[in-house]
Amino acid sequence: MENTLPLFIVTGASGSGKTFVIKELRRMMPDFDIFDPDDLVEFIGHDWEKMRNIWLRVARNIAQSGRMTILCGTMMPWDIEKCADFPFF
Repeated sequence: MENTLPLFIVTGASGSGKTFVIKELRRMMPDFDIFDPDDLVEFIGHDWEKMRNIWLRVARNIAQSGRMTILCGTMMPWDIEKCADFPFF
């Protein structure tokens, strides 16, 4: 990637409203791809490290097409920094 695009993460405790705001964020920010990382739990279980790495890879691929991503999930900055694709943001 020539230009690094930012990755935005809406985080907070369980039940704090992260999933609730997704619909409104999509309405207000149509130029962003917005995801709830919990949508993959039924497929990969509760392997949070794998989950973070998958979502950062998705965000990286989206960024390569010039779009920005917002992830709405419980993710701590120090855990995101350990992801393989973190240097691309």
